[in-house]
Amino acid sequence: MEQVLAILDGEEVYVTRLLSFFQTQERFAGITAAVFTKEESFWGYAKKHKVGMLLCEAGLYQNMEQKPDCQVVLLSAGGCVREEGPPVIFKFQSAGEILDELLKYYQELQPKKEGKAMEAGSWILTVCAVEGGKASGLSYALAKKKCKNQKIFYLSLDPFFMPAISGIQGNPLTEAIYFIKQNSIKLKENLSEMIQKYERVDCLFGVSHWADLSECSAAELAGLIQYIAELSKYDGIIIDAGGFTDASAGAMELSNYIVFISSEEGKFSSQEHEFIKQAKTRQPDLEMKLWKMPRCGEDAMVEELCHRLP
Repeated sequence: MEQVLAILDGEEVYVTRLLSFFQTQERFAGITAAVFTKEESFWGYAKKHKVGMLLCEAGLYQNMEQKPDCQVVLLSAGGCVREEGPPVIFKFQSAGEILDELLKYYQELQPKKEGKAMEAGSWILTVCAVEGGKASGLSYALAKKKCKNQKIFYLSLDPFFMPAISGIQGNPLTEAIYFIKQNSIKLKENLSEMIQKYERVDCLFGVSHWADLSECSAAELAGLIQYIAELSKYDGIIIDAGGFTDASAGAMELSNYIVFISSEEGKFSSQEHEFIKQAKTRQPDLEMKLWKMPRCGEDAMVEELCHRLP
């Protein structure tokens, strides 16, 4: 049975206009949606269809005696939502902003990829930014935070960041790329020796030259991630991808979540627009797993991501 997005709100004009806008957006393509103004109508529909997510007015949801067995996001005008419970979207903002937030939570309809590197219950997150150093700092800070209660692997495509902060010498990522280009059994044999443990995080980083990364294809980088996932049962893999390259495209294609850090005051707006444009050409479902984050304090961004991630 097909999974759908159900929208339940007592204001018929509001909810009809909201759905009408959603259906004009390319990033909403492929999502089946149904609108309801009464709880009884929703339950009647839910008996016959598999509902993947319910976008529900907060007051209606709180008055439900029976809660739906699906992901729920609330629409709230403010002041009526409990501290604990489903995530909340402010109701009276633009339809575009509502859709942006909704797609961040809408994981049930995210297309499933064959050959996913991770086992069920695990995740892959790639951090990107066009402004130098921003993806590296956030991704590693997140890895350190998550490793306190999960087994995390950190892969850095930044030639300078990890060697600089760790003091560890060598170019194990260059070796790994070489082996995977040769389709060599030696990668599986030696990968565990290439991995460094730094501040309780399993890491792979270190290249001898920029060309090692620029010549790494999307398929080769994706293959490396597959090998990493097979090496050990990780709860999550965090990838510092930086800007858009063929290698970073391979990471994003395998990822469950993609974090894109915006620059301050739109300093790199043209480059950011081009990044998104290029990424979309590689994966039409990009918006389904893209989390755009305005640049702010690193600690605040880490806390936000920890709240969103499994």
